[in-house]
This record gives sequence, C-alpha cells and structure tokens, in this order.
Amino acid sequence: MFNLYSLRNNAVWGIELMTFFGFRFGVIALSGLSALALAPCVSGQTSSSDSVFTISVAAGTSSKDVQVRFFLTDNSGHLLSSTSEQQDGNIVIKSAGKPAHSFKGMAYAPGCQFVSYSVSDLAASDRHSDFQCQPLSSVPFQGSISTAQFPQKQLQVEILYDAELSDMPNTAVSPFSLGTASVDADGTFSFDLPAFANDPALARASSAGSFTFFLTDAQSGKRLGKMTPSYDVLHNGAVQVESSYPAMTSFVVQSPNER
Repeated sequence: MFNLYSLRNNAVWGIELMTFFGFRFGVIALSGLSALALAPCVSGQTSSSDSVFTISVAAGTSSKDVQVRFFLTDNSGHLLSSTSEQQDGNIVIKSAGKPAHSFKGMAYAPGCQFVSYSVSDLAASDRHSDFQCQPLSSVPFQGSISTAQFPQKQLQVEILYDAELSDMPNTAVSPFSLGTASVDADGTFSFDLPAFANDPALARASSAGSFTFFLTDAQSGKRLGKMTPSYDVLHNGAVQVESSYPAMTSFVVQSPNER
C-alpha cells in the first residue's frame, strides 16, 4: 500500500486514504517533498520496485523543497501503485510491482513556476528530466479572524494551494503546501501568495486554482478549523487565485464538526 515517509528518518508519520473512481487511494506526502501517487491500495508490502522516472533538481533549489504530484499507468491505462524518494538530490519515482508505461506529473517549489512532465511511452524515453526553477513573483495577502474562541493559544495559519492541472486530467491532486503565517494578537495575518495567475504552466487549465486556509495551534500543529472567507461562508471556503487581493479579507473559522 502507499506509505507516508519522513525523508529525515524514513519513518511512517501518517497516511490519508481517499476514494476516487470507486477505489481507495493513498495520498503520499513526504517531509519537504510531497508526492501524489494514485493507485488502488493493496495489503502488505511489495517485494520489488521499479525505478520509473528521475527528476534532477538544478542547483539553487533543494530537492527537499520540491513538491511533486504524479501518476503512473500500465499498458492498459490502469493506475499503478507508486512511491517517491530522494536520492543524491534527485527525486526518483518508482512503480511497485507492475511495469509502468506512462508517467505524468507536476512539480513545484517555493518561489518557482510549476514544471510539468508527461511521458506517454516510458520504454522509448530516457526516463529523466530536470526541475529548473523559473522565478515566480508573489502577491501580498492580508487576512483577519476573531481570536475570541481561542484564548491563550498561539495561532498560525496554514495555507494550501488546490491546483486544477490540465496535464493531469480526470485525477484528484492533493493540495500543495505553501507554508504558514503567524496570527497577531489582533487576529490579523499576512502572507505572500505565489502569483499563480501569471504562471505559464497553469495557463492551459480551466482555472488557476484556489487557496485553502486552516487555523492551527502553533505549538502542537493541530488544525483548529477551516477558515472560510466571510463573503463565501455558504460555499467551499476557498480563495480563488487572482492577480491581486483586497486590502483585508475577513475569515470565519469553522470547527471540524461544522465541515
């Protein structure tokens, strides 16, 4: 099945199961390096793994900062169980069990544009590509919440990016982690959001995606609730990617049992 590893100590620190197409899938998230591999979860460990694709991270960017979302298919187009790991500064994609025929993926690192990968026939490919950071600007964002329901807590905001990637059709892509922002005593916070509206790799998508905000306990890291913009309380609670944002966006914090 899918394993969620910490790159620092190779220890399992969590697994999140999701359901797509009638099957259960595992979302792989690595410490510093995240990867989504979609395939039916199976019991037990696979005895062998096949190195499928290697992404070499160019100088100036640490491979620990690169987040990858990908999937592999066999000759019949079926999704395969797969993993991702770091090797000598490279990101190595592996197929567990059956040989892979095709590979598609997207990679992101802070301050960089997305990089897409698509190989329709791995047998005819050198199974290698690069991640070369092309700088991406940022857009200031300021928000506020009421802290009255969280007395005596140090608060921070976790920001995720939900992409709609045309290079990965008909699949669900787990969010990209953008970082955290400290909440001041008056309930305000600020964060420089990536200017995804200007990212050429996202131009082909029907939407540039959206940002999701969670309020967390800064000491424990526990999520205290999803943050929904006050103008969108009855909807999905996401902030759409824009070229600029209001001077201040007010949020309502929903406790977990409200979602």
